[in-house]
Amino acid sequence: MRTHGSSASRVDHEDRGSCALGGAGHGLPNLLFFEALSSQQFLPTVFVDIGSVIHQKLGALEAKASQVQKTNIQAMTIVDIAQSAAHFRGIQGRVTYAEGFVPLRHFIL
Repeated sequence: MRTHGSSASRVDHEDRGSCALGGAGHGLPNLLFFEALSSQQFLPTVFVDIGSVIHQKLGALEAKASQVQKTNIQAMTIVDIAQSAAHFRGIQGRVTYAEGFVPLRHFIL
């Protein structure tokens, strides 16, 4: 299962992570916290190469027309931020684009 972690700065995201924690002990082998655009002090140790799907991800974000400009950063869209984050996490994981996760529990299956 992947969910928001406690580093999310939006209360609804943090609440979802807390709910997932409550159910995590019921037979789920993996629980990974993912990075939201509003995450703060997110320190991933698990990385997934998303180089083959980055354009699909950015296209999906562009399709959220009502949200694209809601960044509170002048002249930066959520697409710009997501691409920058994917590039930064890629550098950490030694690939071009990656997503990072913080594991609560992670088994290699």
